[in-house]
Amino acid sequence: MGTFLDAIIILGIMVMFVRLGASGEISVEIAAFMMAALVALVGVARGIGSGLISLVFRISVPIAAVALLVISMSDGDPRAIVRAMVALGALFIGLLGFYIMFRGAFRRKK
Repeated sequence: MGTFLDAIIILGIMVMFVRLGASGEISVEIAAFMMAALVALVGVARGIGSGLISLVFRISVPIAAVALLVISMSDGDPRAIVRAMVALGALFIGLLGFYIMFRGAFRRKK
């Protein structure tokens, strides 16, 4: 399960820095370096068993990815940011409910 969560973290890192590099907000070289450094940090944290570093990544990477998505979708307009956050929040709640339904339906009975 830990490898799967690390893969999700790496996917979030990848999406975040590819978007930043492709939009020109940071250079492609900086994006590549940051991706390599953060993925290495995830690997080192898993290797040494550091729970704090993995917890920080599990929380901060998805939040940063969503924040960057919302800001890029809204072009920095505060009202548009709020509307995008509400829309993504509703989508997240719906998907979470969908996940809970299927997890419960296929749970092993004891």
